[in-house]
Amino acid sequence: MKRRPDVALMCNTANACFLPLLRAAGIPTVLNVDGIEWQRRKWGRGARGVHLLAEHLAAAWADRVVADARFIARYYRERHGVVPAQIAYGGDLPTPAGRALLDELGLKEGGYDLCVCRFEPENRPLTVVRAHRRLQHPFPLVMVGGAPYARRYQEALRREAGPQVRFAGFRFGNEYRQLLFHARAFLYAGEVGGTHPVLLEAMGAGRLVLYHDTPENRETVGDAGIPFGPGGMEALQTVWEELQTRPEWPRLYGTRARARVQKHFRWDRITDAYDDLLRQIAVAGP
Repeated sequence: MKRRPDVALMCNTANACFLPLLRAAGIPTVLNVDGIEWQRRKWGRGARGVHLLAEHLAAAWADRVVADARFIARYYRERHGVVPAQIAYGGDLPTPAGRALLDELGLKEGGYDLCVCRFEPENRPLTVVRAHRRLQHPFPLVMVGGAPYARRYQEALRREAGPQVRFAGFRFGNEYRQLLFHARAFLYAGEVGGTHPVLLEAMGAGRLVLYHDTPENRETVGDAGIPFGPGGMEALQTVWEELQTRPEWPRLYGTRARARVQKHFRWDRITDAYDDLLRQIAVAGP
C-alpha cells in the first residue's frame, strides 16, 4: 500500500475482527453491519456465537456503524448503545437490452413470476415452490439463484417444485434485468436481514412484489407491495391465488413501487450519503 487510506469502509460484521488492526494503524473505520447475521438459520451454534461476538466488536471498535434499515438501527441502539448512520441501498437499475433469455427459457413478457435469492432456509425458497405447486392455475415460476454449499437443500427444492417451475441458475447483469423487468410479479420470502437489495431492485423495475411481512421488509416496501404472513406457505398461497383475480395489481403496485424507489432509494443519493459520511469520519480521525 503506497498511501495510507484516509478511511476504511467495511461491510458485514464478519469483518469486524480487522477493526482492532485498523485502529492500531490509525485508520478510521465505517462498518455497514448488513443485517443481524447471527440470527440466520444456516449457522450452527458455534458460528452463531462467532457472529454474535463480531457484532459486539463492530459496535465497540468501528468509528461509525451503518445500518441499512431503521429496524437494524434500533436494534444496535437498544442492544449496544450505539447510534448508527442509516443508509439504505439503491434500487434504480438500467432498462435491459433485448429479451434473448426469455426466449431461451420459453417465457412471455408479463407471463411468469420471479423469485431471486440464495437457496438457503432463511430465504425460504421451499415456501415459494410449495405454495406455487398448490395454486389452481399458476403462471410459470422462475427461480434464480442457488447455493453451492447447500446441495441437499437444493435437491429438496427441486423435488418439491412443480412442473411449471424453471430453475435458471445464477444470472447477472443484463440477463438478470431481463428476467426482472419482464416478470408479472416478484416473490420475496426472506425472514432475516435489513434492506434487501433484490427487493429494492424489483421495486425499481416497477414489479408487483409479494413479500414476507417482517418489520424490515415492511419498512422497505411500504404501501407499494402485497405482504403475506405469518402463515408461511398458506399465507403466500392465499395472496398468490388472489393475484389471479386481480389483473390490475401488477400495474397499480408496480407504479407505486417504482415511485417509492425514485423517492427513497436512488443510487446517486445513497452514494452521496456514503461520501459525506466517509469524509466526516476521515476528518474526525480514529
